[in-house]
Amino acid sequence: MANDQDQEIYNPMPVKEELERAYSAGNLNNIKSQLEEFLKEHKQDILVSVSGKYQSLSTAEFELTLETVIGLYIIQHKSINARAEIIEQKQEIEKEKWIRHQKDSSESSEEIALDWIRKYAGPWRTHRIRTILFVYEKDKHHYLSILENS
Repeated sequence: MANDQDQEIYNPMPVKEELERAYSAGNLNNIKSQLEEFLKEHKQDILVSVSGKYQSLSTAEFELTLETVIGLYIIQHKSINARAEIIEQKQEIEKEKWIRHQKDSSESSEEIALDWIRKYAGPWRTHRIRTILFVYEKDKHHYLSILENS
């Protein structure tokens, strides 16, 4: 079973202050650079989405902006760097295996990995997307400039 600290890591409702601390400490720099690369790589699709795919969401009360479309695109895409995210999840699984083997060495690695996936993969992904959106909000003007400047 994961310890309390692990439970906190996979909290699907990350506390903004925790993200602020991580951001200020530079612990989210990898996400910052991954997000920049993602936006550069998907620039054309995002710009097309502003006038197409998401335009039906615009109403008299709500104007769909590039800023909003970027957030929607990130949520829809569910990943900004699949390879990096898979590696990070594998690292979390390895940590879980180590912790649980310290408590019960008879538990198989495969069993622990499957248990982690069942319990934590979904919350990990949710936390990851929320963290990406937090980073986007912190540096929104920088990311917007990537798409606005051709």
